[in-house]
Amino acid sequence: MIASAAMQVPATYVLNNYNITASNITSSMAYMKLEKAGQMIEGIAIGDGPVDAAFLAIENILGCHYELDDFQIRSVTEGREAMGETVVKLRSGGKLYSGRGISTDIVGSSIQAYISAVNKIVYEEVEA
Repeated sequence: MIASAAMQVPATYVLNNYNITASNITSSMAYMKLEKAGQMIEGIAIGDGPVDAAFLAIENILGCHYELDDFQIRSVTEGREAMGETVVKLRSGGKLYSGRGISTDIVGSSIQAYISAVNKIVYEEVEA
């Protein structure tokens, strides 16, 4: 079963800001600040590329790991300022949860998509 990308749930976690450092000579590092119930929580991680580092920073904030089952990025507009749409599917408790993000920054859209899926997981856990 997949919780669809269209499923709207209250945002338990909201992205406040992030900073990613990436190069071809060192590991990528991500600093992430999320808001939960009016409080800011921060995480940092080193990963194999900017998206991996960002996802690991989010997991450090949450204190749990979700299996990334699918990750897709596609252009939804044209040109240099093209919008990229990211769709992620996270596995938790035998279920898949889909999240979606859109931005001209593909790392930013990836972070949005991951947080969107996490919010669906958290919502379902609270409602259960």
